Amino acid sequence: MRYDWSMAIRGRRATFEERVSVCEALESGVSADVVAQVMGISRSSVFSWWRVYRLQGPEALATKPTPGPRPQLDEAQMARLRGIIIGKNPRSSTSARRCGRGRSSGS
Repeated sequence: MRYDWSMAIRGRRATFEERVSVCEALESGVSADVVAQVMGISRSSVFSWWRVYRLQGPEALATKPTPGPRPQLDEAQMARLRGIIIGKNPRSSTSARRCGRGRSSGS
């Protein structure tokens, strides 16, 4: 079996496939130290994922949604807001002219 060892990027969460790959490597006899070093993760993560894998199965390693409040805008409102933000240059807006920016000198 071939394993994907390309996760070693700090600051991001492991994908479901990466967590399962770690567990499959352990099941086939690769040492936890080697797996942790190659994947760029801690030994505690390796053993934590393996424990979940053995007790609850690979489905339990699925990525869970990030906690936090639900968005207050629906998809249509978000699309409209995105269009307003992306579609305009704030330096050429009428509010910038009212604040004295964006005016030509003279007069």
